[in-house]
Amino acid sequence: MHIMGEENMLYCRADSLIKAVSHPSEEIIGTEEGGLCGVELAFGVSGGVAAYKAIDVIRKLMRWGASIHVLLTHEAHKFVGKTLFEWATARQAIVEFTGATEHILLAKRVKALVIVPATLNVIAEIVSGGASRPLTALAQELLGLGKPILLVPTMHKGMYARAINLLASRPENLYIMPPYLVEGRAKFPPVELVAWWIESIVTRGLDLAGLKILVTAGPTREYLDPIRCIRNPSSGLMGLSIAFEAFWRGARVFLVHGPLHPALAEWINYAARSFTVEKAVSTEDMMEKVVDLAKRFKPDMVFYAAAPADFKPDRRYNEKLSSKKEVSLHLVPTPKIVEATMKVVPKALHVAFAAEWVDSEKELIERGLMKLREYGVDIIAINNAKLPGEAFEAQTNRLITISRRGVKWVIKKAHKRLVARQLLDIAASEYVLKRQCT
Repeated sequence: MHIMGEENMLYCRADSLIKAVSHPSEEIIGTEEGGLCGVELAFGVSGGVAAYKAIDVIRKLMRWGASIHVLLTHEAHKFVGKTLFEWATARQAIVEFTGATEHILLAKRVKALVIVPATLNVIAEIVSGGASRPLTALAQELLGLGKPILLVPTMHKGMYARAINLLASRPENLYIMPPYLVEGRAKFPPVELVAWWIESIVTRGLDLAGLKILVTAGPTREYLDPIRCIRNPSSGLMGLSIAFEAFWRGARVFLVHGPLHPALAEWINYAARSFTVEKAVSTEDMMEKVVDLAKRFKPDMVFYAAAPADFKPDRRYNEKLSSKKEVSLHLVPTPKIVEATMKVVPKALHVAFAAEWVDSEKELIERGLMKLREYGVDIIAINNAKLPGEAFEAQTNRLITISRRGVKWVIKKAHKRLVARQLLDIAASEYVLKRQCT
């Protein structure tokens, strides 16, 4: 299990890379924050129709810091010529065996092999020990060395069922991304999720396997009439990021979310096919669903990343109120999801969130300590919504986390998927300590 403080987190940024650029495509390496700074990956492409999407995955991994070596099957070469991959990666794409024994040289250099898409033919050859082409020969060499091989299968449902049977007794270092099962096919998942899964497996593996993790995400709505409601600007990205990162790392995940930002629709569709997902509308609705899941599945960790409405109108009108008349509202508090859930699973590790509006770091920490005592949770994660890009409606976040033991971590401002990774690292460490003390 990993633990990272602000001082030793390694991300790639465009302004922090000092390197000689010899090809235009190399200019994108490290232009976005990512966990693959300095990592070399072999990237196999087999002959599925989704082969053209491999380019987008490659470019995203490069932006997150990776250097990519591409190996194509002959079938993939028919779908997408190697020239495009050579342009995309600034490296020669490998199709044939040569006297340079590229599969041996690459096995020494790369940290992992990714195959996107992975067809049934390629999967069957790898599982059976075949090495008839550079891609599968590299796979066999890496399996023998114990390095990770990551497969993103795309095929019809029957063929996918066959592939899963073949992979039933696979080696521990062979990983499979859960498919996007739609219309009887294992379709290609959203590109950013594919890249994220690769990044997570390469940097963390399945270190959360065996754990059950319950996550809340997004806002709730408290309706005044059929079309007007009280809510906040939460997009749901932070909670969804925790759920995905935990799932990539092997946890069994349960997600309860409110109305999410429309841009996350494809992500939540994929999530609903991969782990338990329930949608809530009001705060009370979310509380009931969270408590029910907690009772039935006894999670090891609960992350309260949702931003439920704290108040609701004391009366809900069945008809739309006229905008020509003055309306007075009386607001009453909504139930606290944290309190209700802690009563059901007191032995779980509970991680609460609090968005504050303060002028200083000192005041933010004071508020966090107050919430930590008030909620009685194991960890409080606080951020300052007054600062741009550190709370709602942003791709990024910055958290100060404080444990019941009084230990403080600062998770620097970064994309929420990276913040989720650091937060799960911290929670995993605290979970081990909590189990040792109980």
